[in-house]
Amino acid sequence: MGKVRPNGVQLVQFHPSAYDWQALGYKIFSTQENVSSDAEFYDWAFTPARTRKKNTHYSNAGGEIEGADCSPQELLRRKHKFCAFVFHNPYCATRNRFFELLSQHRRVDAGGNVFRSKPHAVRRFDQMGVLRVQEFYRPYKFVTAFENSLSLDYASEKLWNALRAHSVPIYWGNVHIARYYNPERFINAFDFDSLESLVQHVL
Repeated sequence: MGKVRPNGVQLVQFHPSAYDWQALGYKIFSTQENVSSDAEFYDWAFTPARTRKKNTHYSNAGGEIEGADCSPQELLRRKHKFCAFVFHNPYCATRNRFFELLSQHRRVDAGGNVFRSKPHAVRRFDQMGVLRVQEFYRPYKFVTAFENSLSLDYASEKLWNALRAHSVPIYWGNVHIARYYNPERFINAFDFDSLESLVQHVL
């Protein structure tokens, strides 16, 4: 249901992260998710798609990343666990298959609702949740940072969270992710011809 704000802007939420703004007769669509707006229906949009007619690119990829507070050798010594996997959306077949393949060789700790191996799920749907996820990642050498779906320009906070924990993200989702992050700082699934070869590289 729409809410009219004091400035006369009406906000209609029809998706957890998508909004339909109506102001002064204009319809504006805004989302951080991997969805597009209907250019015939909206006058303007802010989405992860590339900036083009009637759309301004909006990225939820993350912000500044602080350096480690110790030497690389000490940082590696603190990383006494292998790989973390924290997801609540079970509908990404590529991500689920990667987890199954990697788990055949080494222990992968699942801290979300998907394949959960920890007593309590790590929630990440608010600012405190983001910090909890980063804290969960800290002892891990690797973090599975797969998006929910394939895209050309969409990037969520998943890779950024792993970098903030000074772990090595294993990334899949945005084929242009190297435009946003240093490609030498993460493992890009698109550099491999199969999930099996990706798993062998991580091992």
